[in-house]
Amino acid sequence: MQKNQQIQNENPIYRLPQTEAYLGLKKTSVYKLVKEGKLKSPIRLGLRASGWLKSDLDEFLEQQILESRGMEK
Repeated sequence: MQKNQQIQNENPIYRLPQTEAYLGLKKTSVYKLVKEGKLKSPIRLGLRASGWLKSDLDEFLEQQILESRGMEK
């Protein structure tokens, strides 16, 4: 297995529809969180393509869980 493929398998890039499903949010909410600095910006994949690292989405969800339970990081 090539190194690049191994890295991508360990930390896949989610395009917007996958991101929406993973976070349980719609497009406007996802981009609002990016604008507010609560979610990292998507990675540019091409001229008209971008996506989020799964690890960035997991980090966001972990922070949301901690905040909702009063245990901020």
